[in-house]
Amino acid sequence: MIRQLGVSSSSVCRHPVMRRILLEAYPEARLWDGDRITDEDVLIEFLTGCDAAIVGFEPITARVLAALPQLEIMGKFGAGCETLDFEALKRHGIRFGYSFGVNRLAVAELAVSFMVAGLRWVGPLNQAMRNRERPRNRDGRLLTGRTVGIHGCGNVGKEVVRLLQPYGCTIIACDVRD
Repeated sequence: MIRQLGVSSSSVCRHPVMRRILLEAYPEARLWDGDRITDEDVLIEFLTGCDAAIVGFEPITARVLAALPQLEIMGKFGAGCETLDFEALKRHGIRFGYSFGVNRLAVAELAVSFMVAGLRWVGPLNQAMRNRERPRNRDGRLLTGRTVGIHGCGNVGKEVVRLLQPYGCTIIACDVRD
């Protein structure tokens, strides 16, 4: 049973619905109301006394974990685990939860929308129209049949490949793994 929850993820704490849901479930939860925590000492001070934490991009280092001996469980909100020392989590016996790739579809859709917007001159044409201009060149280029390079073919890259299939694109992918 969680006795004291500390939520240092500013993304969670600033979102009104998530904040409300957290406080309904854990009325005594500590929610961080400042900017993203980048300083280990600030994080240690905030999480002192907590046995559970929800973090975002805060530095979860061996030093931080050593200073928080009461911490038993940690969840990660957001993408990427670059700021987490998994070996230190293991050494300190802290259970860790994270759902890899939960935002892959949203990011992949955004990437494809940027492809279409760039090929169709959406940004410049929108700006011209807002300036009450009538652009003469409104021709865009097609995404269909193009060659698309994808740097990194993990969760997001694989979704981009899947979303590009109806466009008949040739895919060139580069990743650290074959």
